[in-house]
Amino acid sequence: MDLRLDEDLSLYSKYVTFYIPGDSEGGLERNALIKIDPTGFFIRQPPEPHNLNETQTPEASLFQTIHMGAAVVDPIKWRLIVDGLVERPISISLEQLKQMPQTHVTSFHECYGSPLAAPTKNVWRIGCVSWTGVPLRCLLALTRPDLSIGTYVWSDGLDSGTFAGVQSDRYQKDLPIEKALSSEVLDGLGQTPLNGFAVFPCRTEDLLVHSQLYFIMKLTLL
Repeated sequence: MDLRLDEDLSLYSKYVTFYIPGDSEGGLERNALIKIDPTGFFIRQPPEPHNLNETQTPEASLFQTIHMGAAVVDPIKWRLIVDGLVERPISISLEQLKQMPQTHVTSFHECYGSPLAAPTKNVWRIGCVSWTGVPLRCLLALTRPDLSIGTYVWSDGLDSGTFAGVQSDRYQKDLPIEKALSSEVLDGLGQTPLNGFAVFPCRTEDLLVHSQLYFIMKLTLL
């Protein structure tokens, strides 16, 4: 697979920290977690679809789904690590990420249901949200990924807890490399403000297939 970008990577590379695997930089990402509050599963249902008639969904009408509790994050200590099957793993602080060129997208936003049940019934958790962030493919390109064997990008979150009786030290999701390298996948910094459970300081958002992860701390190519 070829990694061909329209973006000028020099506009991004000056805002990242390259490190050698085994250095202290890798592993610092978990230090940003202050606490999980609230803990446990939480859901806020949106209004029925016929009542969602605005171009952009107000925060008060936007659904919220938290599986294992919400991570309270220290913005100074927060780091995004990008590693795995790459030549040059990178570490990015929140301020570094903010200085990179930003992409702005308004997108349909939907939850397709529970991972514990087959998606046979529409749950109607929908909204329309404005996203701002850095294209994931630009961050991956900076690491010089080995696309001959790397097939998925795994995202790790700072949130932890118990879901469906299973204890986990992190929320984790995978994204096929073909999708991760497409232009519509962002590491999001800003969007419609979320009261209470802010998706802070960063999240991955696939604007087409909606594979997302809150409170992100690490991206690993495997």
